[in-house]
Amino acid sequence: MSLLKELQRRNVVKAGISYVLISWAILQVAAILFPAFNIRTEAMQYLFYALLIGLPLWLVFAYLYEWTPEGFRKTADIAEEDSLYKSTGKRLNLWIIGGLLLVISLLVVDRIFNISSEIMKPSTELNTIAVLPFSNESSNVENEFFVSGIHSDISIKLSGIQNFRIISKSFTMEFRDFKGDLKELGQRLKARYILEGSVRREKEQVRIIAQLVDAENNLVVWSDQYDEELKDVFAVQSRIANNIATELNANLSKGESEDLTAAPTAVLSAYDDFLKAKFILDQPRPVFDDIIKAIGFLESAVAADPRFSRAWTLLIQANSEIYTVLNRAGGREEERDAARVKAEEALAQAKEISPEGWEVLQEEAIYQLNIKEDYIEALRLFEKAIERNPSDVYSLYQTSKLYSYFGSNMSKMISLLERAFELSPINGPYGFFLSFAYEMAGDYRSLIAHLNRLRELNPADNTFPVEIAYFQFLVDGKLSSFQTFEKILAESEAEHPWDERALKNREMVVAMFKEEFDNYNEKWNGKFQQHQQDHGGHICPMVANDYTNHARIMLDHGHDEEAHEIIADIKQLVTMPVNLNSVCQFNSETYIPKLDWMSGDTIAARNKLEKVVVEALKNESVPIGAVEKTVVLEAADLIAPKRIYHYYELLSKEAYSYASFEMICANPWTFPNLIQDPQFIEDIRRDGRFVEFLQHFEIL
Repeated sequence: MSLLKELQRRNVVKAGISYVLISWAILQVAAILFPAFNIRTEAMQYLFYALLIGLPLWLVFAYLYEWTPEGFRKTADIAEEDSLYKSTGKRLNLWIIGGLLLVISLLVVDRIFNISSEIMKPSTELNTIAVLPFSNESSNVENEFFVSGIHSDISIKLSGIQNFRIISKSFTMEFRDFKGDLKELGQRLKARYILEGSVRREKEQVRIIAQLVDAENNLVVWSDQYDEELKDVFAVQSRIANNIATELNANLSKGESEDLTAAPTAVLSAYDDFLKAKFILDQPRPVFDDIIKAIGFLESAVAADPRFSRAWTLLIQANSEIYTVLNRAGGREEERDAARVKAEEALAQAKEISPEGWEVLQEEAIYQLNIKEDYIEALRLFEKAIERNPSDVYSLYQTSKLYSYFGSNMSKMISLLERAFELSPINGPYGFFLSFAYEMAGDYRSLIAHLNRLRELNPADNTFPVEIAYFQFLVDGKLSSFQTFEKILAESEAEHPWDERALKNREMVVAMFKEEFDNYNEKWNGKFQQHQQDHGGHICPMVANDYTNHARIMLDHGHDEEAHEIIADIKQLVTMPVNLNSVCQFNSETYIPKLDWMSGDTIAARNKLEKVVVEALKNESVPIGAVEKTVVLEAADLIAPKRIYHYYELLSKEAYSYASFEMICANPWTFPNLIQDPQFIEDIRRDGRFVEFLQHFEIL
């Protein structure tokens, strides 16, 4: 009791209360001001710890010293009758009252303006991060699958943070062991930050080194080295992601924090098998046998750890792909149905473990798309996956394709493809289909800008200058633009086996206007054999149409025998059954009327035309649907010349097609009757762009 009285006499209790109130007010003000001035989030923790440590120090100080008009004096040196503890107590009462009023004011302001809720929201600033492939420092080169897996898992953890946009692995792979200027690389990737690292695995030990570089100034903003036992590899991944999130002031939600610390499995052998399977499936175009091998690894992983959600998720993908291949090939229904059942079982397991995980949502969407063919449900699930992970490029890509199937929202489709390409800026599927989408929509200005971006990313590819010049000609229709395109094409030495349209078709454009068919025809021979080989012995729809047009032009120039050989080859290729290695799927019947007409069977061609017109109008897919509309319109030009403008309105004016007004004016010999139709000529004169050009070549 005497101690309590002494504490009261020395105003220690009041000093403590006033300290707590003032500290609370300081923390509230800091919580408002720190985000406003972009002060790192851990500074708030440091301030709290500093105030917490200061409390006992302040209490000891209040016990030892008294506050007098002359300043602080030791209480032990002041006689009790000379002590001013009562007046000091009154002053402390005022501090307490003032502190309480400040606290109440802050609470009222917060209640009215919801400040605390606002500061708890994640920052709206988006940071784009390119996670370069980690180098393999292991003595065993076979550990490459493990290094690749660590790289993927850290990328996935970072992509789950709403403030981050992670450049996709498919693009960064080409920068393995990059030794150049990171500032230049950051500009090329349009990434503010670049994460580099290395992994060394030796038996049960692992060393991971990582550093985050600000690409704007080439400064390392964070780096660390982790030497741990293999069993602690998940903790290391979480620490790396957490450190980066802290360094970049990402205000993590509770769910994001939990995702960062979660370990995919506690069984290392299961994780190894999972990474081996993922390494196989991440390869470009894994063949049927490779997918089967990956399924074996995944089944081993889930047997070792039945709660391994990501392994079940990857099993959905692998079995869905097997189902799709077998369904396309035909004749193996029992195996196909077994793959479907396995996909469904894996889906049920994954949903039980992680019902709202973005990877599970993505794979469930793939199941609904490829197996159930429920496009509406697939769209809902893909969009939900994107909401959970805005860096999910695959879901962005598939969602854009679904919008194309519905044929109602081309701008939405393009917007999604643009987001996917931004995260994976390569001349691969996302860049490829974005090009198709711009072309299909007739948005040639955006296409030119996109091609310029691809040219920046792939400076050694000389097809892009040719394409840019060609589409600039489509934009303005000027004779001078055509001549510029012709000059660039003549100077180009590019040979791009994957893009038949970039050079081969452009060569045809110039050759036909200059009436140099024989020279062009010699160059054309043998052009598509490699393409056919890469498509499992099949031919893709665009290339099939290119060669059909080439054969028709050969007929016009008296090369009948060679033309009929090509027609026979194309007819066989477009009608051959698909196999396990086939790449492209399209309606082969679309090509038959045109091929029949060129073969001389005009009656069969007329009978089949209307049917393929209806089927082509139903197909809104990208790019197959647009190609088929173009093929059918070219067939109609041959078979029904008197009604060609009607078909043009159906298949090009009112639908997405590659046979746009501009494309027809630039390639008039593929539509010899439409280009002479009075209504189309009226369209040309009304538009005005191509008049001088077509008059120069005596077509108009």
